[in-house]
Amino acid sequence: MQANTAANGPPLNTADVYPLIVASATQDANVVQQAYGKLKQAEIRPGFFTALFEIMCQRAYINNQGQLHDHARQIAIIYFKNGVDRYWRKRARNGISEQEKQILRYEL
Repeated sequence: MQANTAANGPPLNTADVYPLIVASATQDANVVQQAYGKLKQAEIRPGFFTALFEIMCQRAYINNQGQLHDHARQIAIIYFKNGVDRYWRKRARNGISEQEKQILRYEL
């Protein structure tokens, strides 16, 4: 099966993923629906799970009070757990690349 490659788009970073995570936590159903659609597209791109990991560990996007958006960290944790379960296996379609897996193993 195909691993997460550049063919799925350029690598993502926290600047790409964090606004989608925050948007998915808003009260506006239309914004939430759009955010989840974009997250679904992003989850097969390289760097997505590394960006989620950075958000989960509160290493990125701390606000001026020294905290993440209220629910961003929780959403990132859930998305990371579900995505790793779905895309970690070698035979998973659009699976996480070996390079990204090595980064995540090192960070964990």
